[in-house]
Amino acid sequence: MRRIEWNAAILLVFGLGAFTAAVLVWEAWQAAPTPDEMAHLASGVSHWRYSRFELYRVNPPLARLVATAPVELLGLVDTDIKYDVTSVGRQEFPAGRTLSEELGERMRLVLFVARLGSLLFFFVGAWGCYVLGRMLYDRRAGWAATVMWLGSPNILGHANLVTPDVAAAAMGTWAMAGLVSWYRRADAGSAYLAGLGLAGALAVKSTWILLPLVFVAVALVGWCRDLSLAAHGAGVKRVWWQSLWRWSWQLGLIAGVSWIAIHTVYGFRGVLRPLGEFHFISDLLAGEKSVPPDEESRPSSNRFRGTWLEHVPCPLPADYLIGIDVQRWDFESDRPNYLNGQWKRGQGWWYYYLYAASVKMPVGYLILMFVAVPSFWMRRWPRGEVWVVVVVLVLWTFISSQTGLNRHFRYMFPALPLMYVLTGRMWWYVPAQQRQRMFRGGAGLGGGFARDWRATMRGYSARDWWGAMRGYSARDWRATMRGLAVLVCVGVVESLWCAPHCLSFFNCLVGGPRNGHYHLLNSNLAWGQDMWRLVEWQREDPQGRQPLYLLSRKNLDSSYHGLVTAAIDDLTEGDDLREPLPRGWYAVDANVLMGEGPGSLGQGSLRGAAVSRLREILRSRQPDARAGYSIFLYYVDSASAPTTTRSKTASGFEEKRQAVE
Repeated sequence: MRRIEWNAAILLVFGLGAFTAAVLVWEAWQAAPTPDEMAHLASGVSHWRYSRFELYRVNPPLARLVATAPVELLGLVDTDIKYDVTSVGRQEFPAGRTLSEELGERMRLVLFVARLGSLLFFFVGAWGCYVLGRMLYDRRAGWAATVMWLGSPNILGHANLVTPDVAAAAMGTWAMAGLVSWYRRADAGSAYLAGLGLAGALAVKSTWILLPLVFVAVALVGWCRDLSLAAHGAGVKRVWWQSLWRWSWQLGLIAGVSWIAIHTVYGFRGVLRPLGEFHFISDLLAGEKSVPPDEESRPSSNRFRGTWLEHVPCPLPADYLIGIDVQRWDFESDRPNYLNGQWKRGQGWWYYYLYAASVKMPVGYLILMFVAVPSFWMRRWPRGEVWVVVVVLVLWTFISSQTGLNRHFRYMFPALPLMYVLTGRMWWYVPAQQRQRMFRGGAGLGGGFARDWRATMRGYSARDWWGAMRGYSARDWRATMRGLAVLVCVGVVESLWCAPHCLSFFNCLVGGPRNGHYHLLNSNLAWGQDMWRLVEWQREDPQGRQPLYLLSRKNLDSSYHGLVTAAIDDLTEGDDLREPLPRGWYAVDANVLMGEGPGSLGQGSLRGAAVSRLREILRSRQPDARAGYSIFLYYVDSASAPTTTRSKTASGFEEKRQAVE
């Protein structure tokens, strides 16, 4: 019976992996380029071709190098990547737009090949979840974490994009696996692998810059643990320095391996550059309010200049440190943030990512994570688990504190696989004496599971809860384990139900992705991925779906999507909006509809009161069609256009937007 159970579990995992891979490949062809992808594509080609890393330096280059490797090997890009190497601004976005225009119709094929390269990190992350889960707990926990990764809508929505978010989650999982292995074994082999894992995480996303501090803490705790064990025996004076030497040289080995590996990714460009030679633009590193990076003159502020740190060599590659500085400037900038129908400029909400997780994660996952929390007080923690918990808490605390850029839940992706692994402990804390018997005997799924929870939820503390659960029979444990598996399956089904629109996923608690624009925007819902679906919609009836007025964000260039759009000047009379509106179709990006910026509208643009009034008119009516979940389509007949209708909801929302602008 046990062999049958395991064979079924393995078949389920590999079947789910094959299905999700097919979905990701299909969506890689169907999804239009997002604003960041063409910039990453142009940057990756530039890295390979010129061995320079100025483009998109806010993120380390490993993910771009992997994604664009097949593009360069096949020679799909035969144009030069043009940008100003002396500019302090972010040149990757103009370079990406220029590249897309030069590629023309071949752009879709080039982007598809690059997306296939990015899918490598999706499978690396699935494997890492299993390895870390099995290392901490057992095979059940490893399989559970892998299934949660394969069925995660947030991971699926970004896995086929040429962006580093899923890569950061995958490589971070392997870095934590190396850390746990080193903490347990404390030998040269585990230290070497831990150094490689640390370098892999640092070379994908600068968010992991906090991880070296965790490695130092592990060495200190390991040394103290050795002293504590030696205190119960003889030779304490002889042990303390031996232990200190062991942990010190292994920590040095990790630092050396990771240092060489990450500089290898950068081609040893800008190695050991003194801190005083850098030009910073963020308040954190510049030490004063600096010039915005889009101005021509390069600021010369540097917090370290004139201090003893001026001549200290930077341990990171020069472009890595400059990228951290530019990213920090982004967090300090005064940008509008959106959450649950409200706009804030500058500082956002400390609970932004908690709210985003509650609406962007499947209900089954949320319940399972909530149920797993008490288990941390029910049993002794396995060795090394505490460091995974610490890293998750540090990531949530640090990223949530950066309220200046509350726009993307994807910034929290590095913590997701670690949370899936920790949730897998629910399959591990079954008492050892029950593990062999739990596969025998039959118990109904609903009865045993419900009876267990009624018995344990009547005012018990966490310790009482565990004491009661120790007396469960094998069939009760079997029913409980089945209930946990059902929660995972429910979450996976809810996630795949939204496929291939996983990028726009919202759970059923908020009404699914159709209501997502009331809660979150940008890469959480509408990132330009549905533009090609809009093209297909127009081609179904080229004559009947004209004229088409496109309302999209400025950073979504519609010229290379193949849309036939009407001139926006037809909508205005001077600086005011024409009323009644001209007859035709209006395709509105969810971000513009809910009030982000004036918007770039196909051939032209609207400003001020005109775009505000147009938003108000369109929000007062239901869309006639949709392209995916991010583009709303309205048909306006000038004879019956409801231009005088003003709903209370739209009016109140517009007043909030006017206050922000």
